[in-house]
Amino acid sequence: MNAIKSALVCVLVLLTFSCYAAGKVQLTWKPDGTVFNTSGRSIKLNVQNIYTGKTLNDALYLAGFRIDKEGINHPVVARIAADLNDTAYWNFDTMPQDFFLFDSKVHVNDSSGKVFTLNNSNWESANISLKPNSSIITTNSDIVACYPSSKFKAVKDTGVCYSVTKNWNVTVNWIDRVPQICGKQIHAFENNFQNPVVKVIDIDTGKILKTKSVKSPPENLCDFN
Repeated sequence: MNAIKSALVCVLVLLTFSCYAAGKVQLTWKPDGTVFNTSGRSIKLNVQNIYTGKTLNDALYLAGFRIDKEGINHPVVARIAADLNDTAYWNFDTMPQDFFLFDSKVHVNDSSGKVFTLNNSNWESANISLKPNSSIITTNSDIVACYPSSKFKAVKDTGVCYSVTKNWNVTVNWIDRVPQICGKQIHAFENNFQNPVVKVIDIDTGKILKTKSVKSPPENLCDFN
């Protein structure tokens, strides 16, 4: 529970006054649980401190917290239909990390790397194993994910991008800027303090195709050549 509380503090710092687009469905959301459509209609979910969300199969999936009568935060996933008329909630024991579509089914991984799939309105354990704190980069024919370097200088954990089925992995020293899929490549910004670079990685082999110094992170990583 202490880990959840610590993570929640970081989430609040990052998400205060933020609003996020939801892709094809064209819903936007705020961390306080308010969801809007393009016509200006909105609903208020029974979820607080929403920290991630993604549109999959024409519905918006969000992860956040619900506070019980004792004031304790519990991780929860919410699903909102495109017309805002249908919502569903699921309690989780651990913090959901990222939503993704694989084999035509909605999945979510938690902060430990365990993966769940939505089957008949229930989240069930999936036969997929990811590294802790992974963000999903692509699931077209293979699951490719990345986890970040530690934000703390005293901790030497370095980020990695890796393939689940092709068994490659490559060091990518990213922290806040999630690497981006650009065609058949991954583009990753490494801050590296005084020497920021962009790495270009082949999506099939994990081979580093290019490493180039930059003065600042590109606005769109896929615009990097």
